[in-house]
Amino acid sequence: MLIGIAAVSLNNVIWKEWKIPWHVSSEFKFFKETTIGSTLIMGRKTFDSVWTLPGRETIVVSRSTPFNIGEIIELAQTKDVYVCGWAEIYKMFMPHMDKFILSRIDIIVEWGDTFLPPLDGFFLSEPPEEFGMFSVSRYLKME
Repeated sequence: MLIGIAAVSLNNVIWKEWKIPWHVSSEFKFFKETTIGSTLIMGRKTFDSVWTLPGRETIVVSRSTPFNIGEIIELAQTKDVYVCGWAEIYKMFMPHMDKFILSRIDIIVEWGDTFLPPLDGFFLSEPPEEFGMFSVSRYLKME
């Protein structure tokens, strides 16, 4: 499956000044437990700004490095591939995603420079799970 995964503030901010604008250890742990053993697709900016992500294969895509979106979609037919990063990477892969996992962090970021695009074409598949400082919503692609 090709799965989008993101953490956003209550006002949909995903990045501020090249970094995640919060530190919620339990959400980082959720991300790790969800993606461990799988493949991550991310843009170069995300790759440059995140910590090492052991236990996961990482494929970095960028405008300056050619890549084949078809090969990534084909890979997602045999294993879980998670898309994470900046708005552009989500927009690029969203038409091909099967699911989206969204962590909503219980804060308002007063100023952010990157926002999650709308989850058009997805529906909430189950009630959100509450984890204290964040909740997790799972979406499926509409058929």
